[in-house]
Amino acid sequence: MEGARIGILLGAGRAHAALVGDGEPRHATGPNASERVLARMLRGLAGGTRVASVTWDVSAELDPALAGTPVAAVRVVPRLPAGGLGSGHPSPLLRSLQARRGAVIGGHDLFGVELAPLDIYAVLAEAAAARDIPALAVTASGAPGCADHELAAAELVHDTRPEARVSQSHQVGGLGLLDR
Repeated sequence: MEGARIGILLGAGRAHAALVGDGEPRHATGPNASERVLARMLRGLAGGTRVASVTWDVSAELDPALAGTPVAAVRVVPRLPAGGLGSGHPSPLLRSLQARRGAVIGGHDLFGVELAPLDIYAVLAEAAAARDIPALAVTASGAPGCADHELAAAELVHDTRPEARVSQSHQVGGLGLLDR
Protein backbone atom coordinates (compact mmCIF):
# COMPACT_ATOMS: atom_id res chain seq x y z
CA MET A 1 0.00 0.00 0.00
CA GLU A 2 1.26 3.48 -0.80
CA GLY A 3 -0.03 4.98 2.41
CA ALA A 4 -2.62 4.80 5.11
CA ARG A 5 -6.19 6.01 4.81
CA ILE A 6 -8.08 8.28 7.14
CA GLY A 7 -11.84 8.31 7.49
CA ILE A 8 -13.47 11.19 9.32
CA LEU A 9 -17.06 11.61 10.45
CA LEU A 10 -18.20 15.17 11.13
CA GLY A 11 -21.00 15.26 13.64
CA ALA A 12 -22.81 17.96 15.54
CA GLY A 13 -19.88 19.67 17.23
CA ARG A 14 -17.61 16.59 17.25
CA ALA A 15 -15.32 14.91 14.74
CA HIS A 16 -14.36 11.23 14.84
CA ALA A 17 -11.46 9.95 12.73
CA ALA A 18 -9.75 6.60 12.13
CA LEU A 19 -6.46 5.81 10.42
CA VAL A 20 -6.20 2.37 8.77
CA GLY A 21 -3.66 0.59 6.59
CA ASP A 22 -0.54 1.18 8.68
CA GLY A 23 -0.58 -1.54 11.35
CA GLU A 24 -3.13 -1.29 14.12
CA PRO A 25 -5.99 1.14 13.39
CA ARG A 26 -5.80 4.42 15.33
CA HIS A 27 -8.69 6.61 16.38
CA ALA A 28 -9.11 10.24 17.37
CA THR A 29 -12.01 12.35 18.52
CA GLY A 30 -12.10 16.10 18.89
CA PRO A 31 -14.16 19.23 18.48
CA ASN A 32 -15.52 20.04 15.05
CA ALA A 33 -14.68 23.66 15.71
CA SER A 34 -12.68 24.85 12.71
CA GLU A 35 -10.56 23.70 9.79
CA ARG A 36 -7.41 24.35 11.84
CA VAL A 37 -8.61 22.21 14.73
CA LEU A 38 -9.56 19.37 12.37
CA ALA A 39 -6.25 19.60 10.49
CA ARG A 40 -4.30 19.46 13.78
CA MET A 41 -6.33 16.41 14.89
CA LEU A 42 -5.68 14.60 11.59
CA ARG A 43 -1.94 15.40 11.65
CA GLY A 44 -1.76 14.04 15.18
CA LEU A 45 -3.64 10.92 14.15
CA ALA A 46 -1.29 10.33 11.20
CA GLY A 47 1.75 10.82 13.43
CA GLY A 48 4.22 10.95 10.54
CA THR A 49 2.57 8.12 8.59
CA ARG A 50 2.16 8.80 4.88
CA VAL A 51 -1.56 9.24 4.22
CA ALA A 52 -2.80 8.32 0.74
CA SER A 53 -6.40 9.46 1.15
CA VAL A 54 -8.85 11.12 3.51
CA THR A 55 -12.55 10.31 3.23
CA TRP A 56 -15.04 12.70 4.78
CA ASP A 57 -18.52 11.67 5.91
CA VAL A 58 -20.47 14.89 6.29
CA SER A 59 -23.93 13.31 6.38
CA ALA A 60 -24.43 14.25 10.04
CA GLU A 61 -23.65 17.87 9.17
CA LEU A 62 -26.35 17.73 6.51
CA ASP A 63 -29.00 16.39 8.87
CA PRO A 64 -32.02 18.62 8.19
CA ALA A 65 -32.78 18.81 11.90
CA LEU A 66 -29.35 20.37 12.50
CA ALA A 67 -28.85 22.17 9.20
CA GLY A 68 -30.14 25.61 9.95
CA THR A 69 -32.94 28.08 10.10
CA PRO A 70 -36.18 27.40 8.26
CA VAL A 71 -36.70 29.71 5.28
CA ALA A 72 -39.73 31.06 3.46
CA ALA A 73 -39.15 31.20 -0.29
CA VAL A 74 -40.88 33.90 -2.31
CA ARG A 75 -40.66 33.59 -6.08
CA VAL A 76 -41.34 36.64 -8.25
CA VAL A 77 -42.58 35.35 -11.61
CA PRO A 78 -44.40 36.89 -14.60
CA ARG A 79 -47.40 34.60 -14.13
CA LEU A 80 -48.38 32.22 -11.39
CA PRO A 81 -48.02 28.53 -12.23
CA ALA A 82 -51.35 26.98 -13.20
CA GLY A 83 -50.64 23.74 -11.33
CA GLY A 84 -49.41 25.24 -8.08
CA LEU A 85 -45.82 25.70 -6.95
CA GLY A 86 -44.76 22.11 -7.48
CA SER A 87 -42.78 20.00 -5.04
CA GLY A 88 -39.97 22.48 -4.49
CA HIS A 89 -36.22 22.16 -4.83
CA PRO A 90 -34.86 18.77 -5.93
CA SER A 91 -32.54 18.58 -2.89
CA PRO A 92 -34.21 16.87 0.10
CA LEU A 93 -32.03 18.92 2.45
CA LEU A 94 -33.13 22.24 0.94
CA ARG A 95 -36.76 21.12 0.81
CA SER A 96 -36.59 20.27 4.52
CA LEU A 97 -35.41 23.80 5.33
CA GLN A 98 -38.11 25.46 3.25
CA ALA A 99 -40.91 26.16 5.71
CA ARG A 100 -43.10 28.05 3.22
CA ARG A 101 -43.22 28.65 -0.52
CA GLY A 102 -45.05 31.46 -2.20
CA ALA A 103 -45.15 33.21 -5.54
CA VAL A 104 -46.07 36.72 -6.56
CA ILE A 105 -46.43 38.41 -9.94
CA GLY A 106 -43.47 40.40 -11.27
CA GLY A 107 -40.07 39.85 -12.83
CA HIS A 108 -37.91 40.77 -15.80
CA ASP A 109 -36.33 38.97 -18.70
CA LEU A 110 -32.55 38.54 -18.80
CA PHE A 111 -32.17 41.81 -20.73
CA GLY A 112 -33.89 43.79 -17.98
CA VAL A 113 -37.25 44.22 -19.70
CA GLU A 114 -40.11 44.09 -17.20
CA LEU A 115 -42.36 41.13 -17.92
CA ALA A 116 -45.00 42.04 -15.34
CA PRO A 117 -45.27 44.79 -12.73
CA LEU A 118 -44.43 43.70 -9.18
CA ASP A 119 -47.54 42.95 -7.13
CA ILE A 120 -46.54 44.76 -3.94
CA TYR A 121 -49.71 43.72 -2.11
CA ALA A 122 -48.91 40.06 -2.75
CA VAL A 123 -45.36 40.60 -1.47
CA LEU A 124 -46.77 42.16 1.72
CA ALA A 125 -49.20 39.24 2.09
CA GLU A 126 -46.36 36.72 1.69
CA ALA A 127 -44.27 38.55 4.29
CA ALA A 128 -47.22 38.51 6.71
CA ALA A 129 -47.96 34.82 6.04
CA ALA A 130 -44.33 33.97 6.86
CA ARG A 131 -44.31 36.02 10.08
CA ASP A 132 -43.13 33.06 12.22
CA ILE A 133 -40.27 32.20 9.85
CA PRO A 134 -37.06 34.12 10.62
CA ALA A 135 -35.56 34.11 7.12
CA LEU A 136 -36.96 34.76 3.65
CA ALA A 137 -35.36 34.07 0.28
CA VAL A 138 -36.57 36.27 -2.58
CA THR A 139 -35.98 34.95 -6.10
CA ALA A 140 -37.20 36.99 -9.06
CA SER A 141 -37.29 36.00 -12.70
CA GLY A 142 -34.62 37.88 -14.60
CA ALA A 143 -32.92 39.24 -11.46
CA PRO A 144 -29.40 38.73 -12.91
CA GLY A 145 -30.40 41.16 -15.69
CA CYS A 146 -32.45 43.55 -13.55
CA ALA A 147 -32.75 43.13 -9.79
CA ASP A 148 -35.33 45.92 -9.30
CA HIS A 149 -38.19 43.59 -8.29
CA GLU A 150 -36.02 41.59 -5.90
CA LEU A 151 -34.73 44.78 -4.30
CA ALA A 152 -38.26 46.20 -3.98
CA ALA A 153 -39.62 42.93 -2.55
CA ALA A 154 -36.78 42.74 -0.01
CA GLU A 155 -37.39 46.35 1.02
CA LEU A 156 -41.10 45.65 1.49
CA VAL A 157 -40.31 42.62 3.64
CA HIS A 158 -37.84 44.64 5.73
CA ASP A 159 -40.39 47.43 6.17
CA THR A 160 -43.01 45.02 7.52
CA ARG A 161 -40.63 42.60 9.27
CA PRO A 162 -37.41 44.38 10.24
CA GLU A 163 -36.26 41.37 12.30
CA ALA A 164 -36.34 39.00 9.32
CA ARG A 165 -33.21 38.04 7.41
CA VAL A 166 -33.78 38.39 3.68
CA SER A 167 -31.58 36.96 0.94
CA GLN A 168 -31.88 37.96 -2.70
CA SER A 169 -31.01 35.57 -5.49
CA HIS A 170 -29.17 38.12 -7.63
CA GLN A 171 -26.62 38.38 -4.82
CA VAL A 172 -26.02 34.63 -4.89
CA GLY A 173 -25.42 34.26 -8.63
CA GLY A 174 -26.40 31.91 -11.40
CA LEU A 175 -29.02 32.22 -14.10
CA GLY A 176 -31.37 29.39 -13.15
CA LEU A 177 -34.39 30.25 -11.01
CA LEU A 178 -34.15 26.87 -9.28
CA ASP A 179 -30.42 27.25 -8.56
CA ARG A 180 -30.86 30.71 -7.07
